[in-house]
Amino acid sequence: MFDLTPLPKDILLVKAHSMGIGDLIRSSPAWRAIKDRWPQSNLHLLMLSTHPGYPIEQLLREHNLLKSAQFISVLESEPKNGKRVKISFAVLLQRVRDSVGDLRADLVIDFEPNGLRTAALSYWLGRRLHAPVVGVAQFPLRRLFYTLAAPSKRRFAAKYALSMPMDYVYRDFVVLDALKIVRDGRMLELQVSPSAQAWAAKYVVAGQKFPRDFFLLTLNIGCGTNGALPRRPPIESVAHALAELYRVRPFVLYLAGAEFESEVNDAFTVLLVARLGILGLKLDFRNLAGKGTLAEVTGLLAASDLVVSSDSGLYHIAVALGVPTICWFMMPTPEAHHVRDNVKLLMTPAPRELVEAVEELFGTGQIKKTQPNSSSQLAQSSPI
Repeated sequence: MFDLTPLPKDILLVKAHSMGIGDLIRSSPAWRAIKDRWPQSNLHLLMLSTHPGYPIEQLLREHNLLKSAQFISVLESEPKNGKRVKISFAVLLQRVRDSVGDLRADLVIDFEPNGLRTAALSYWLGRRLHAPVVGVAQFPLRRLFYTLAAPSKRRFAAKYALSMPMDYVYRDFVVLDALKIVRDGRMLELQVSPSAQAWAAKYVVAGQKFPRDFFLLTLNIGCGTNGALPRRPPIESVAHALAELYRVRPFVLYLAGAEFESEVNDAFTVLLVARLGILGLKLDFRNLAGKGTLAEVTGLLAASDLVVSSDSGLYHIAVALGVPTICWFMMPTPEAHHVRDNVKLLMTPAPRELVEAVEELFGTGQIKKTQPNSSSQLAQSSPI
């Protein structure tokens, strides 16, 4: 391995794969592994984006493991027809130059195993910064762009006996294998900012009077973006399951999601309230879809005793925050699984299966129910 002396102070992380919330949050174990190897280093994310202004940007700019995060659009609109096309490599270099500014990185890591664009960009950055560049030799000629290259994804999977398609967390460890940095059990990581705590305090019933046996549950039906709807559970099934849960473990309900998911949340609550009404039960709930930024919503998730979510971005955020989480899967997607004691993964569950999963989390002490009138960092919140 090449000599990194002195130890790197600033490391530039180049990515271009996806702006999906879950995809990027699942990079955090790799960032932690780098920080564990070089605790004195600052990590700077450089993301080539086809979705400028995506909600994940602010959350990553505030991520506790990143010193900075820059997002560069690789598309532009043609004046004649408004069609979005990929910018030229020369324009990309200018945008990167403007974005990176005076950063003097000591090491450049290209996390993308495929294509030539990030490989060529990382090579250019290495020459410009006089820094070594590490990448993935997914095919033989790609190795020429890097000072040090890791083997292909398939060889990495074979080395560590991983199944394909590979867990998203492991994808970022392919390139790190060249630096002999391994995952070693590291999990998703995210901290709640003070501003997110303050935002959640406006809504979350913490430190106030509510029925003694109730707990705080946040539901994310989610999956409202194009192509994600097959992963959304039927709201009738979710309403049935939560009604059964409410009979056993009553809760105060918060509904999270993007602004365009507020309507499906409303439709769901109509079903749930009606089902509980038949049983003579009343539900306290609040639809908070679109009420805050993605960074602020982390405060809501962190204040919850339990998060129930579809296989969507907020599921991965809840896991990263360490909140007890149940994910309702509609199809086998093992690459999206997280194996933790406080995480339950259910495949199209019957109502009783969800109730049993919650009971198990309570029974093992994973859910630590918010106590009425307890002091809390979210005290002084307004009533529901």
